[in-house]
Amino acid sequence: MAGAAVEYRRADQKLANRRHLASLIAAELAHEAGPAPVFAIVLFDIDHFKAVNDQFGHSVAAQPLLDRQRVTVSCGVAAARAHDNIDSLLQRADAALYAAKRAGRNQVCIAD
Repeated sequence: MAGAAVEYRRADQKLANRRHLASLIAAELAHEAGPAPVFAIVLFDIDHFKAVNDQFGHSVAAQPLLDRQRVTVSCGVAAARAHDNIDSLLQRADAALYAAKRAGRNQVCIAD
C-alpha cells in the first residue's frame, strides 16, 4: 500500500501504538549512536489488572481505574547502551518489569 498514511494511534484511544513506539526508539538509537546514550525506556504494568477485568468486565476495566480503587503499578527501566537495538533495549526493560513483579509488585526495577 505505497503512499498510504500509517496510523500510529489506536482508533479508540489517544495512545501511540507499538509501531510508532518502535519508530521513535529507532530514531533515538540512531541519534544517540555515541558512546553514552542519554535516554531510557520505562515499561509499566497495572498490578492485578486481570482481577479487575474478571470482576468488572472489559468495558469497566477500560474506564479510568483511579475513580474506583487504589491502583498500583510495576515498572521496568532500561537505559539505552551504545550497541543496543530496539529488541535488546525492550528485552532488558521487560526483564526488569518482570523482576519488579516477582519482587512483590508496586515497585520499580532497573535493568543491569
